[in-house]
Amino acid sequence: MTNMPKSSDDTELWESGQLGASEEHVRAVSKGKTKEIQDALGLQPVTVRLQKELVEQLKVLAKKDGLGYQPLIRHILTRYVRDAQSEESKREST
Repeated sequence: MTNMPKSSDDTELWESGQLGASEEHVRAVSKGKTKEIQDALGLQPVTVRLQKELVEQLKVLAKKDGLGYQPLIRHILTRYVRDAQSEESKREST
């Protein structure tokens, strides 16, 4: 692979986005490959309509955490479900 970091200095440049972030390093993957990746990660695409202002606020928050807004939404939902299940489990055990 020609675009892989060659040293720890290069790794830092890749992670900061100074290397590999230009359009010349981007290519679309096939629908088959996309499905393969989603299946391997256990992901299911969903469509949700959100207020534009909420999406913009999520993007700002996500950027502060170095994430995209969709991974942030996934993280928020995962935490909510985990916490709700934990609370339900506590109520059932008392």
